[in-house]
Amino acid sequence: MTRVLGGRYRLVEPLGRGGMGTVWRALDEMLGRAVAVKELTLPRGVAPGHRAALCERAAREARVSSRLKHGSIIRVHDVITEDDRPWIVMELLTGRALDEAGPLSPRRVAEVGLAVLEALGVAHAQGVLHRDVKPGNIFLCDDGRVILADFGIATLEGDASLTASGGLVGSPGYIAPERLRGERGGPPSDLWSLGAALYTAIEGRPPFARQTPMGMLSAVLTEEPGQPLRAGPLGPVLLALLARDPARRPPAEVAARWLRSVAGGGTPVIPARPPDTEGRSRAAVPTEPGGRRGHDGRGRRTAVIAAAAVALAAMVPAAFLLRHGNATSPTAKRTAPPPDPVRGRFASAPPPCSLITSPEATRLGTAPSPAPRSQGCSWDDMSGGSIDLQLELFAPTGALNAPKLAESYYADKKRQIGIAAHAEDKIHSAQSGVTDIPATGDAAFVYDATDGVDAGLSSTVWLRSSNLVVQVVYADHVGTTSAAQVRRHAIEAARTVGGRLGHM
Repeated sequence: MTRVLGGRYRLVEPLGRGGMGTVWRALDEMLGRAVAVKELTLPRGVAPGHRAALCERAAREARVSSRLKHGSIIRVHDVITEDDRPWIVMELLTGRALDEAGPLSPRRVAEVGLAVLEALGVAHAQGVLHRDVKPGNIFLCDDGRVILADFGIATLEGDASLTASGGLVGSPGYIAPERLRGERGGPPSDLWSLGAALYTAIEGRPPFARQTPMGMLSAVLTEEPGQPLRAGPLGPVLLALLARDPARRPPAEVAARWLRSVAGGGTPVIPARPPDTEGRSRAAVPTEPGGRRGHDGRGRRTAVIAAAAVALAAMVPAAFLLRHGNATSPTAKRTAPPPDPVRGRFASAPPPCSLITSPEATRLGTAPSPAPRSQGCSWDDMSGGSIDLQLELFAPTGALNAPKLAESYYADKKRQIGIAAHAEDKIHSAQSGVTDIPATGDAAFVYDATDGVDAGLSSTVWLRSSNLVVQVVYADHVGTTSAAQVRRHAIEAARTVGGRLGHM
C-alpha cells in the first residue's frame, strides 16, 4: 500500500537516496501531475536539538527556493509536515546531474555556466547565497533547461544562521578559500564554487582533486588549480573565477560576458593579471599566542587549514574519517637524540607505514599489509574496519620554530574540534568533545563520532611529537564494536605510533 502525504501526494518510487534524505517520485492527485518529494531521513537516536536543526534546514530550503523565481532555479510547490518532519514537494526533473554528464565541450559548459550564473544573480539580488554550488546540484534537464537545486544550506537574510556555532558547511573542493579562512563570504564565493563546478564538467576532475578531504582543503587555500587541458577558450575564464582573492575574481556581469563569448564560439578578451600569491606558501605561519603573527605576514594560514579540516569532520559523512585498529606500545627502549630546538626532531616525515609493524597491525585486528597514501598510510581488513594515519610535518618559518608551529596547529585543531562538538548542523548523529590522553607523544587528545547513516563508530586521536602532528583514526563502520572499545583501540594505536616517534 503506497503512502499519501497530506491527502494529496502519493509516493510512487524512490528516485535516489543520500546521507540525509530520500527523493521520491510522487503523484499530485489533486492536479494529476508528477512531482518530486524530498523526505528528510533522520539518523537513529538523533538528539532533539539536532533533530530540530535538521528539520529547520529542510524547511529553510523550501523557504529560500520558494522566494526565488527563475527558470534555472528548482520550483518548490508545497511543504507537508508529517511524522514531525517536513516533506518538500517540488518539480520533478528528468535528466542528469552535471557530475553524471561526463566531460562536456567548452561551448556546452559555457552555456551551463551562463544559466547558473543568471540563477545566482537572482538569488544574490535577494540577499541569498547558495554556498553549495557543485556539479551534483546542477541538473541538465531533458527539456533543455539547466537547473540549480538544493538551497538547503543557503544564507538567507532575515533568517538566523544554522551554522553560527562555528560549523563549516559545503562540499570539499567546492568551498571558496575565503570561507575556509573563516570569513562569511559573499557573491564572489558562489562564483568561485561555480568556477570549480564548471572546471570539473569540462576536465572530468575537480580543480583541486586530492586523495583526502584535508588535502583538498589545503590545496584550495594554498595552491593553484591544475591547468585546464580540455577547456580551450574557456580555460582563462575558469582560472579567473578560481582566483584565491575574492577581489580578483570577475564581477558576475563580466563573467557572463566571457561565458557568452565562449558559448557563441568566440574567444573572450581577458586582461592579464599578476599571479595570485595570496596564501601560496606551503610552509605556513599560524597566529602566535596573543594574536601576534610571524614576520612573513601569512600568520593565520596553518591555523586556518586546521580549522577548515576540523569543520569538515562535522560536515561530511564519516566515510571520510577512514576506519578500524587497536595496538600496543612498541617495546624498543632506545634513547632518542635531543631534538633541534629550531627545526625539531624530524628533518623529514618518517614513512607513515613504518609506524605500525605487520605484527602490531595484526594485533590491532586489521590487515597486516599497509596501503601507502599521500602523507599517510592505512590498514584495511575489508570487513568494515581500518586504521588510518595522516602526518603533517612543520619546518621553521619566520620567527617561529618548527615545534612551535606544530604546537599552534595542534592547539587550534583541538579548539576547533571542541567547537564542532557543539555545532547544530553536524551530519554525525553524535560527536563528543575532546579528552586529553596522557603519556602519548608530547601531547594528544581523542574525540569520538557516530555516523547516524550506517551506525558506524570512530575515534580520532591527534598527537604531537616535536614538529610532527599525526592523526590516527580507528573506526568500525559495521557497528560490531562498542564505542568504548573503539576508543581504546584508537588510543592504543596512537600510543604505538607516539612511542615509535619518540625513539626516532
